[in-house]
Amino acid sequence: MMQSLGLLAIPAAKASTVALQENSGKGKTVVILGAGIAGMVAAWELKKAGYNCTILEARNRAGGRNWTIRNGTRVEMTDGTAETCQFADGHYFNAGPARLPSAHHTILGYCREFGVPLEVEVNSSRSALLQCDSLNGGKPVEQRQVMNDTRGHVAELLAKSVNKQALDEALTNEDKERMLEFLRKYGDLSPDNFYKGSARSGYKTNPGAADQVGVPRDPLDMHALLNASLWEAMLFEEMYDMQATMFQPVGGMDQIAVAFETRLTGVIRFETPVEQIRQTPKGVRIGYRDRKTGSAGTIEADCCICAMPLSILKTIDADFSPDFKNAIEGAKYDSAYKIAWESRRFWEQDYSIYGGISFQANRRRGLVSQRKTFFGKRRDRGRIRHREQHTHRQIEFRRKTGRLACRHRTPASGLLERTDQAGLYFLGPHPLQPGLLDRPLRPERYGPARLRAPHRA
Repeated sequence: MMQSLGLLAIPAAKASTVALQENSGKGKTVVILGAGIAGMVAAWELKKAGYNCTILEARNRAGGRNWTIRNGTRVEMTDGTAETCQFADGHYFNAGPARLPSAHHTILGYCREFGVPLEVEVNSSRSALLQCDSLNGGKPVEQRQVMNDTRGHVAELLAKSVNKQALDEALTNEDKERMLEFLRKYGDLSPDNFYKGSARSGYKTNPGAADQVGVPRDPLDMHALLNASLWEAMLFEEMYDMQATMFQPVGGMDQIAVAFETRLTGVIRFETPVEQIRQTPKGVRIGYRDRKTGSAGTIEADCCICAMPLSILKTIDADFSPDFKNAIEGAKYDSAYKIAWESRRFWEQDYSIYGGISFQANRRRGLVSQRKTFFGKRRDRGRIRHREQHTHRQIEFRRKTGRLACRHRTPASGLLERTDQAGLYFLGPHPLQPGLLDRPLRPERYGPARLRAPHRA
């Protein structure tokens, strides 16, 4: 009733908007290339409509880019190297996607349909750190101070413009008073419309009981804030697909892939890379190779759905039209990688940062700390994910120079073995080849750890 009256929104999260008639695919065959989320969604919806589906997957697992690494997971690189993850039991690393925005209605709908439990993912924290060499003597500043001091300075400038009637758009006297009242609230301005600092930005001395009055921090200089160019970090959570509330499946993102896989029993052929795509008078013929036996084979179907990355598709022998081939060849993927390590929860214990992302200025990089429980006694070791994103040109530069600047100073080469005490873990080898860091690891800060060279499998 509340929805019919327009007082509540109609729930958006539903599994699918596909409306295939029941048994409309009876007697028809479909071969799907790739058992990532897209391929399994296609198979699931077509299977419900009666289609006979087969998925060919080159890997020995489902999920594609949706991959969760745990203790014992073997990570094989394209150059032939391999590593085995040695995280503590119960810890995991989402190597691909790591969060679900509330705006992703379809995948949230599948989680509801399959009963995949979700939990809130802390995507933003005002205690997270922002760092720029030209701001605050190069020392990191809490996000709350950068955001609120910037807001205060902007509000003060606009208040002055309103008072001087310097706006292009004329305001009535009532609008002027309303605007000034809003700006005082928005920027926490003084009654005379000056920004003199705000408790929103944090305290030099925290308030306490009785006569212990809090002393707010001195405001950061407006020129220094402008020079620091921390806007991407400040506005990161304002992007549509980064806004709260964010979710993550309990136990890792691959729980979504597991839910699909269990419902597609007998549909997925693992370790079966596609080698050839051909159109036939009756449909399509796919050539593949069975990695377990080494033998080649073919499968024919009425139609084919390709859910492989274009970077892989362009390497396959296919009879696509010249225009289609050119379109595939012209598609360029951006470079992105993640580094995960395990350590004492220094970001919580030393800095009171519970989730969220810390940024450095002028670098598309974030240090992400995530946790679903806090202050627990059983898990004294934490998990932190270092996420890097660069353009192809930046990646090539770093490959040539062998340098990578990591603000939290994880080594760029080798692995950190698990120690008996709370230590630091690095899963590698590093994707940019062994090299130097701007600053060395400081074990005395993060706890004891032992470094060894990466082994070749």
